[in-house]
Amino acid sequence: MHLVEKKDFNLIFYILASVIFVVFLIFLLSGEKGLIHLHALGKIKRNLENQNHTALQENLSLRYQVKSLYESDAVEHLAKETLGLINADEVVYIIK
Repeated sequence: MHLVEKKDFNLIFYILASVIFVVFLIFLLSGEKGLIHLHALGKIKRNLENQNHTALQENLSLRYQVKSLYESDAVEHLAKETLGLINADEVVYIIK
């Protein structure tokens, strides 16, 4: 006399295995270390890499500008254009 028949045992086993598999998938997809979170972190990483690349390009451009200001008369030109400064020997005529 068997308490559980072989067919019933197999059914219970498959149901239990299916429930365990579904719970495993839920934990795999969601949660703090799930695939959805991992995908979101990948998007954040790519965004930060793009921002880093842009900042590096801007940094190189600014370094070039600083170097060119030290090597030429660009400082004087920049002071005249942006700040309105003049040399001591120049005369400014204001026309109204």
